[in-house]
Amino acid sequence: MEKQSYVYMMGSASRRALYTGVTAQFRKRVFEHKNNLIEGFSSKCKCHRLVYFEQFANIKDAIAREKEIKGWRREKKNKLVESMNPGWKDLAADWFPETLLFEGKQVRFDESEHKVPRAYSRAEESARSPNGPRDDDNSESKS
Repeated sequence: MEKQSYVYMMGSASRRALYTGVTAQFRKRVFEHKNNLIEGFSSKCKCHRLVYFEQFANIKDAIAREKEIKGWRREKKNKLVESMNPGWKDLAADWFPETLLFEGKQVRFDESEHKVPRAYSRAEESARSPNGPRDDDNSESKS
């Protein structure tokens, strides 16, 4: 049995930019867009709002649909968004708590368990890493 796949559109608050993508890890990918964890067009243009999505049983069908939508003119894409979301609301506005990037620390997201992401404490991070704290971590003063 194949994983469910999604075609989705992320828009900027001004509606000026619209990004179309495909993924099998929908919630994780939306989280990454919302927190600028993906370099490229969506982070440069601040496409942080999920404005449209479609679900597919087969990844090949999802990829074909993504390519179809990417070939459309902007006006047709706008009409597609408005068919599901006339107010261009963020459909994922309440998916994640506000504290995801608390004190600038990246959070973990476990798609398989559908848990809300959370930041690891330094103690948890040290316990998870066989080598202790990372070398690039400057939060402790060095002697």
